[in-house]
Amino acid sequence: MVKFNIKSLTIKSFRGIKDYYLDLEKSLVLCGENGSGKSSIVNAFEYLFTGKVAHLSGTQTIKHDKSLVHIGDEPEDLLVEAEIGKRKITRTLTQAPKPDDVIEDFKNGSFILNRKKL
Repeated sequence: MVKFNIKSLTIKSFRGIKDYYLDLEKSLVLCGENGSGKSSIVNAFEYLFTGKVAHLSGTQTIKHDKSLVHIGDEPEDLLVEAEIGKRKITRTLTQAPKPDDVIEDFKNGSFILNRKKL
């Protein structure tokens, strides 16, 4: 099992989040009303490490990439970036993290952060 410290998360134009910076130096608890962005934060982590949001991939009526971009924004505006240890991992619709930047457990598909999978 890989352990690591995610120090921060930056999300721009992703799902229900226009622009958000999250300092993760301390514990994180997500709570809020429906539609406040909790699931979008979890989905941003999944997208950062895997390049997809699994529960959207199986939907045939929508295009996966288009469903990731915040309504009214351009695809090139989408950005998810995390500071992990002393490095940053960045993903956009056109730029994936370098293979050595992605933690091996996530590359191999063992990403379990979605609340429905826990």
